Amino acid sequence: MAIGNGLVSPLIQYPEYNTFALENNLITKAESLILRGGFKVCQSLIETGVWPVALEFCQILVTSILGLPVAPNFNVYDIR
Repeated sequence: MAIGNGLVSPLIQYPEYNTFALENNLITKAESLILRGGFKVCQSLIETGVWPVALEFCQILVTSILGLPVAPNFNVYDIR
């Protein structure tokens, strides 16, 4: 079995980037509070069904945690 694209529920999964990053000390508590509000907006946009806008906004938040693919903040496959 293989997972090609693990994003199966954006409404639930996007906010978990914040939880994961905070629990693994990848972001500060202050950053987490800001991101929590951003992800609430992200979820609201997803619920509107206007996917291009929702996914663009949500991805900006994720990029603030992960960094850009060409300049990542850390190795997403090994966060030790």
